[in-house]
Amino acid sequence: SRRRCARPLVPAMPTVASHAEACAAALDAADPGGQRRLTQELEFVQLLASPSYIHWLAQEQYLQDAAFINYLRYLTYWLQPEYARLVRYPHALYFLELLQDARFREAARHPAAKDLAHTQQFFFWQHHRVNRFKAAQGAAAAAAEAAEAAVAPTRMGSASTSPRGAALVAPPAASATTR
Repeated sequence: SRRRCARPLVPAMPTVASHAEACAAALDAADPGGQRRLTQELEFVQLLASPSYIHWLAQEQYLQDAAFINYLRYLTYWLQPEYARLVRYPHALYFLELLQDARFREAARHPAAKDLAHTQQFFFWQHHRVNRFKAAQGAAAAAAEAAEAAVAPTRMGSASTSPRGAALVAPPAASATTR
């Protein structure tokens, strides 16, 4: 025999604040270590990488709800390095920061703002690898030059001074045994 559920088939819609409090209490009771809560908050934070999702939140009036804004403020702990390393989509952290500003939350309601954010995100992804590669090459070249400059004055051997005052190191003597 089947047990009947005591709950009505269509529950009344709770307010966002009471729903968030109820969810938090249920998570704390079901997950004393907080692993499930951490995972769920991580998933939500990563959803913020989508300009379309942020636009949807704004259209559904979540970004005007004080309880939801407080929840976004609470989620700023994800900006700390020990948590930020878990986030796969760095734009999520950028948008989480922007959502702290009332002007951005208001602008998120407009489709043009969503399209602009999506376009800028696309261009970042399109050029990020190339730009990162160029930056890494430049940093490696600068590090090599700095290392060479640090090693050059300490080398042993006959050295003379250039007109600029930098030490010039004589090349090593040719080996006596050659093929």
